[in-house]
Amino acid sequence: MKGYLCYGIDTHLWIAQSRDDLRSSAVMTDNLTKFIDTPTTPDPIHVYEPSLALNKTPIVIDNGCYKCRAGWASESEPKLVFKNVVARLRSKKEKDIELLVGSDITNIEVVRAQLRSPFERNVLVHLESQEQLLDYTFSHLGIDSSGSVAHPIVMTEALANPNFSRNLMSELLFECYGVPEVTFGVDSLFSLHHSYPSESQMNALIVACGYNTTHIIPVLEGQPQCSHSRRINLGGLHSDLFMQRLLQLKHSAHFAAITLSRAEELVRRFCRLTTDFQSTLKLWSTDEYYNEHARKIQLPFTQLAEDQEKLRLLIELQQLQEDDDNEELFYRSMKQMDIDSVEELQATINQLNNSIHHIAQRILEDRQRREGVAEDVKDTQKRKPKVKEAQPKKPKIDRTGELSRSMPMDTSDVAAMATWLENLRQQRQKLLNKRAERRQRRTDMTKRRTVASHQRMKILTALAQGTKKNKVDTFGKNDDDWDVYKEINKDAGDSDSEAEQDKLDELETMLKEYDDEFKHPNDQGDGFDVAEYYRVHVGTEQIRVPEVLFQPSMIGMDQAGIAETISFVLKKFTAEEQTAMTQRVFLTGSCSSFPSFEERLSKELQEMLPFQSKFSVHKAQDPVLGPWKGACKWTASPLYSKFCISKQDYDEYGGEYIKTCPITNQYVPTPASLKIASQIKKEDTA
Repeated sequence: MKGYLCYGIDTHLWIAQSRDDLRSSAVMTDNLTKFIDTPTTPDPIHVYEPSLALNKTPIVIDNGCYKCRAGWASESEPKLVFKNVVARLRSKKEKDIELLVGSDITNIEVVRAQLRSPFERNVLVHLESQEQLLDYTFSHLGIDSSGSVAHPIVMTEALANPNFSRNLMSELLFECYGVPEVTFGVDSLFSLHHSYPSESQMNALIVACGYNTTHIIPVLEGQPQCSHSRRINLGGLHSDLFMQRLLQLKHSAHFAAITLSRAEELVRRFCRLTTDFQSTLKLWSTDEYYNEHARKIQLPFTQLAEDQEKLRLLIELQQLQEDDDNEELFYRSMKQMDIDSVEELQATINQLNNSIHHIAQRILEDRQRREGVAEDVKDTQKRKPKVKEAQPKKPKIDRTGELSRSMPMDTSDVAAMATWLENLRQQRQKLLNKRAERRQRRTDMTKRRTVASHQRMKILTALAQGTKKNKVDTFGKNDDDWDVYKEINKDAGDSDSEAEQDKLDELETMLKEYDDEFKHPNDQGDGFDVAEYYRVHVGTEQIRVPEVLFQPSMIGMDQAGIAETISFVLKKFTAEEQTAMTQRVFLTGSCSSFPSFEERLSKELQEMLPFQSKFSVHKAQDPVLGPWKGACKWTASPLYSKFCISKQDYDEYGGEYIKTCPITNQYVPTPASLKIASQIKKEDTA
């Protein structure tokens, strides 16, 4: 894959970079940025104004499965916006349980395994968690009335919400909180009402892109056609998870650093839709396009930079020790660095060197795994780079004497030098091939169905065959008898010898010195850019991640995308109705905020509709807060009081009952037989 960058390190030559060098290498540019990692701050407890209690101002709650938005209907923005999750933390004693709700969870990644949501996809199923979230909402709105919440509630619910789920919420609001009235409405219909509040008989085709699901809802003459609506079990969550998995596979060394929260951030900052996915994807195959459009996110690497800087200073301090003229400076510098003795200095150097080398080995192994470097280069990485110790220098042993003597006397003779270098290359390649074949034989011996394994089993079977009882065993009298063990083990091969490794090192040393084209597989330059290694590259993921909304098969889902589902829904209506609805294709939901979403959907509609059909795609005024603001506008309309569910309606018709209107689901009573069965089950449980 183009743009799949790998990083390596020359383990034979580690150059410690100073902190200034590292800072200069991490300068933020147009394509280089950092994770924002916006911390979550606990919500304040707002003041409960007397006018709110006096006017019985409705409380509007957009109860989304990702975030809950709550506030007063008389205000333009919600007071509270928090993630709709609960975390139950058990102490070490396993007695006390700490409950964290919403924005009280300041670091969600730490407790992600303990998170609980009241929703299954977008349907309320867990009443206990919902009660805790409502407690949090009402308390932080400042409501201090005793015994009840004396305000009407306007709350969103899922399209085609099951009666059972609505009954749970109604029971909770009326029985537990004692609210006087409740209105349930579909979030996307509230958003439509917010964008077009004065049009009561409008025609539209709503594309509602939620966190867990996406809905296609046709609206004719102001009435949602729920029976012809369709749901796709795909939403923002799947885009976030797709981004996380792609980057974790691409940068496996930083697996833990690529959290779901950071994936969410990348999706919202960099992802965009394209009008032609395949052609745009081909553009990414060129280096020029990749370098211009790829986003690089810098991960923190402060500790490694400090270790390298400290190691550099200690090595310089160690060099002062060898200079007799600077003995006084040496001891003064040791005192400034809180080092008491030469032994402690050497121990600190060794410790830092081991720590840095450990990271180098990790980087090297990661590069080899991704580039598929042959195993025979691993032996050269086992030797750690040595730090000069405070000891007399030993003369360097020249291991290239024999090869040097075979070198042409006249190095300006191009033909002779080329022949000599070619001979060195062949010798080196011969050693590498020999080593690779030997290791392949050892690998084959571990497999059951290889020729080498079968031959070995034949010999072992022949040796194990029984002989006559009285026959004298003469095995071993002939020295050739012992050759059978050589025959058994010949394919296993021997281990890589030190002499062979020395020979390979000699050849590579000469090639490095005299062959300008030779490059060792492990050599990546004279230094190692730590900042570059700690960068996450977001390339084709920018267009691949949001594309799952139109091609769910990219993540293995056997469902139709948005365009195919729209085509299916439109076929349920006459040509005149299709034309009326496509004049206002309405986009809402957080995923509709992807750049070029309108252009992409326009292209899809143009391809599926009849020739020269006219249509129009509109995005909600506020795709995220539209449902909450639309619910606020609904409370100001003359129809609001007519379609509220009072406590008397609840007692008479049950918790599942709603009054059907342009912003609600269609009410279909639960059959009496199911109600009786449910009641019997409750009594048996009690």
